[in-house]
Amino acid sequence: MSEENEVVLSETKKRKRPWRAAVRKAAKKAKISELKSTPSNENEEILKDIKEKFKLKNKKRKEKKKALKVDKNKPKDKKEVLVDKLTSSRFRYLNEQLYTMDSADAKNLFQEDDTAFQAYHKGYRSQVEKWPINPVDIIIKHLRKLPAESVIVDLGCGDAKIAKTLGKKNTVHSFDLVSNSPLVIACDMANIPLEDDSADVVVFCLSLMGSNLADFIREANRILKTGGVVKIAEVWSRFKNLKKFLRALEQMGFKVINEKLLNDYFELITLKKIGKIEKKRPLGLTLEPCFYKKR
Repeated sequence: MSEENEVVLSETKKRKRPWRAAVRKAAKKAKISELKSTPSNENEEILKDIKEKFKLKNKKRKEKKKALKVDKNKPKDKKEVLVDKLTSSRFRYLNEQLYTMDSADAKNLFQEDDTAFQAYHKGYRSQVEKWPINPVDIIIKHLRKLPAESVIVDLGCGDAKIAKTLGKKNTVHSFDLVSNSPLVIACDMANIPLEDDSADVVVFCLSLMGSNLADFIREANRILKTGGVVKIAEVWSRFKNLKKFLRALEQMGFKVINEKLLNDYFELITLKKIGKIEKKRPLGLTLEPCFYKKR
């Protein structure tokens, strides 16, 4: 990571305000201390309730930790080990291809081999299990606040989790290179089959892959209504220069509303469409490939 990015990361971490948890903890201790200092039947019941809740929470945490440990230490037979290695190897190969080719070639790759898309997403789901958080869950939490008439477009939707979660309340259009569900429409994100000014929110959750990502941002501008929102979640290490990237997005007709680092791992950017595109391919609108290491 460059010195400039380290400075940005340092500044971002400062904004996380970790003292809030300490304040809540101190307040809770003060409350318990106050209850102990003024004994009464009512206070004793409150203290008892607090202790029971703590014991139950602690018990559940220990059981969950024990279950994960047992599952992790469960020995695999040779066949399972070999299958895992082959799956991981194919995922890494496909992942590298998607980061280094344009979206049209990526679509052709999956159309020519209908097992490739399933193999990629199987490997992707395996990676998700290792993450401290899944950014799509954070995005869904934000989208729940939208009015019922809002139209959401999920680009590079994968398993279409947003549509599965919010589809009953909102209109959700889910697009990916291949359709593996009735909820998903297969398309190249550089050519989205939607009308101009027809969406309220566009989501790119870990989907800005490919050498032509400027085309994806341009399409997002086209289909969004003025004042519409774009949510971008990406791995922090992909941003060679975050400031230049945000400046380039502004040249694509957007205003940066918010940017936040999640768990020191994912960058979440919120944009608002404010006008037309000034530059089709502005300098700085690039992201580094995210290659998974060989195990």
